[in-house]
Amino acid sequence: KDLPTIEAWSGIGTAYHGIPNRISYHLGLQGPSTAVDAACASSLIAIHLARQAIVSGESTVAICGGVNVICAPGLTHMLQQAGALTTEGVCRSFDDAACGYARGECGAVVVLKRLSAALEYNDNILAVMKSSASAQ
Repeated sequence: KDLPTIEAWSGIGTAYHGIPNRISYHLGLQGPSTAVDAACASSLIAIHLARQAIVSGESTVAICGGVNVICAPGLTHMLQQAGALTTEGVCRSFDDAACGYARGECGAVVVLKRLSAALEYNDNILAVMKSSASAQ
């Protein structure tokens, strides 16, 4: 009785693994729709898999999105206790003075397609991906 009204799709549509499928459904997209969870490499792996789908002919266009939202302090506190987070509030990647990393929130989306198709449709091309690989 005390629970708010819950829609039938609330459980599936809000779990991380179901979000890409719900977006695909609402946009009327067909083809592969996958969530990738590979920690810090998730977006890179997603782009690699999308590129492979285009190269293999499985897809002609791929929409890759990635997001990191810090919803609760638990993981930040744990990483702080483990000494993984910077004590200076600055991330110095590949620097001898590096002392941990800084967490942040972000979201981004890229659209991938063959260069020939992008040129044919006069798309605004921001970059050309020559190759990709993954060791995750």
